[in-house]
Amino acid sequence: MKRSSLIAVAMTALLAVIAPLAVAKQPNGGPPLDAAKPATYAIIGDTPYGAPQIANFPNDIAEINADPSVSLVMHLGDIKNGSTVCSTSYFEAIRADFNQFEDPFVYTPGDNEWTDCHRANNGAYWPAGPVLNGDTRPARLAEIQRIFFDNPGWTLGRNARQVETEGGNYVENVSWNQSRTQFGAVNVPGSNNDWMPWFGQPRTSSQIAEVEGRTAADVEWIDHIFDRARANNAKAVVIGIQADMWDPEIVGDPESYDHFTPIVRELAAQTTSFGGPVLLLNGDSHKFTDDRPLADPSRPQNRSIYGIEDEVPNLRRITVNGSTTPCHEYLRLTVSPSANHPFSYQRVQFANQPGFDPAVCPGH
Repeated sequence: MKRSSLIAVAMTALLAVIAPLAVAKQPNGGPPLDAAKPATYAIIGDTPYGAPQIANFPNDIAEINADPSVSLVMHLGDIKNGSTVCSTSYFEAIRADFNQFEDPFVYTPGDNEWTDCHRANNGAYWPAGPVLNGDTRPARLAEIQRIFFDNPGWTLGRNARQVETEGGNYVENVSWNQSRTQFGAVNVPGSNNDWMPWFGQPRTSSQIAEVEGRTAADVEWIDHIFDRARANNAKAVVIGIQADMWDPEIVGDPESYDHFTPIVRELAAQTTSFGGPVLLLNGDSHKFTDDRPLADPSRPQNRSIYGIEDEVPNLRRITVNGSTTPCHEYLRLTVSPSANHPFSYQRVQFANQPGFDPAVCPGH
């Protein structure tokens, strides 16, 4: 074969390898993930809480599956309430439920399923890292990762989507691009970012290493999400976490919030540098909130407790309604890249309202 022919064959082979990387397709053969058309997601968190919601959870899933506008579902953590057992069998049952979502399903862990599992009524499990108290049961975060993140780089759901993952010990941190928006999920739990002492005892080397290692990884992943946004010429950024870092019930006590400081400062710095709209989604405090936490003149403590001097007006935050706070609902979030204000939403009540007085949630 002539040298020119060899080069042509080599170039053809090279292009065959490069071409799939140039435009990332959905695994089901759908449009490019960075297509400019609007995308609508269903956002849930702090559910199912308690026996009535657990029994009804398949109905919630069916309703979201039946919503023709939804193309992806995000769960912002807390797949159980804070006073029930963190058993492996329960995790496996919830994973089986998650498998029933038709759309790609992104989940970030909440404190109730690992950080707080040291509580006696949760089963007195070791939360994370090397188990140092002789318990033969795996640490709960390791079990969460094994059960829910067994295929790193892919979402859950029947029509799973490929995503970027931080990998290593932090496979739950993911990112993807759609509708000229960079999305991400970061494992930031409540209980002061896992700094609340386990078992009511002095912090062990295991807990200290967990908090320090994951916090550093979280900061790096936030940086990565914004780096991807710039590289992809994204118009907006959306990040999902579990913790409410501005819960009104925690801002009076540094022991309740101080270990969120590196997360908040990096988020503020990156949001300011990015300049475009940034939406932070979280659960944790259960009551729906739509605000700009670092540009709220009525709550200057939102900045001062984290040592942030300047306002960050382009950071918007939504806390999804959850737990046993009426009414039982999901957030139908739409991102419209061509709009001046790309984020819009509807609060959609589920048809079934387990445990709620019908008078509180009229029409159900």
